[in-house]
Amino acid sequence: MTYLQGRFFTYRLITVTLIAFVLVLVAGQTLPVRAQEVTPDIEEISDQLDVPFVPSHADVLRTMFELTKAKKDDYVVDLGSGDGRIVIAAAKWLGAQGFGVDLNAKLVAIANKRAQRQGVADRAKFYVRNLFDTDFSKATLVTMYLLPEIVLQLRPKLMAALKPGTRIASHDYHLGDWRPDHMRVVDSGGEERSIVYAWTVPAKVAGNWTWDVAYSRYFNGVAPMRAEIEQRYQDLSGGMIGQGGFVPIRTGMVSGTKVSFSVTSEIDDVVVDQTYVGTISGNEINGTVHLSGSVKPVEIPWRATRRPVGR
Repeated sequence: MTYLQGRFFTYRLITVTLIAFVLVLVAGQTLPVRAQEVTPDIEEISDQLDVPFVPSHADVLRTMFELTKAKKDDYVVDLGSGDGRIVIAAAKWLGAQGFGVDLNAKLVAIANKRAQRQGVADRAKFYVRNLFDTDFSKATLVTMYLLPEIVLQLRPKLMAALKPGTRIASHDYHLGDWRPDHMRVVDSGGEERSIVYAWTVPAKVAGNWTWDVAYSRYFNGVAPMRAEIEQRYQDLSGGMIGQGGFVPIRTGMVSGTKVSFSVTSEIDDVVVDQTYVGTISGNEINGTVHLSGSVKPVEIPWRATRRPVGR
């Protein structure tokens, strides 16, 4: 039994107990519509599909939005949206818009009714759809609470479909060896604890790059540089090839389209520490390089070009 399935059974027991308790109290009277919405028979449908229905606590939602810096102009897509609470909260709390998908048609109907009742139906919509068949390329924020094996199956699609800079938040389950940018343990009611993971989709930086370092006080004015950069998710490695040969890059990172790395190399017999920071767009990076070490510290413009494969 997975952790999510275990939490599902705990939630189911609590739900059934509460329903029975309320039935005793009202002595046969009709329950409020809100209490009747997600009943055990509706949950059973989710059991037979891909993921059990286990609603996320409000503090989990707040943490998702905080770690991903969610804002009004975000387009939120919730994969496995259940009763719609994440997209509805984004619409109500932030003024954002988006949609959710779920295989359980009755949950989708409940989610759309809740969006209408709370006045956000124009910004929070829900569809009966397989998440693997869903086009979520417009998303700027993707949220999910899925079984761990489904989260891992989704990872290639997330990497391929989402634009650099898109944020991803997952309740309880991570994306395998894709290291989260942020992680937080959250109280989720009673003695329950949840973990929220967050990532930013990185731009593709790997390749062969060339540029010049122009500093008139040194290097005879201009020093040509070349780098071979390798990438694993947001982490960059590889090295720079200059006058002193190959030297490894340090602290290489890419967050969305923001690229940074450091290197120390000899240029015209001078040991120079170089910290590069820039923004990638296609095959070009524009930013600055900070020079220090055996030269007077200075920050100068940096523009690098990626050579096409095979050249």
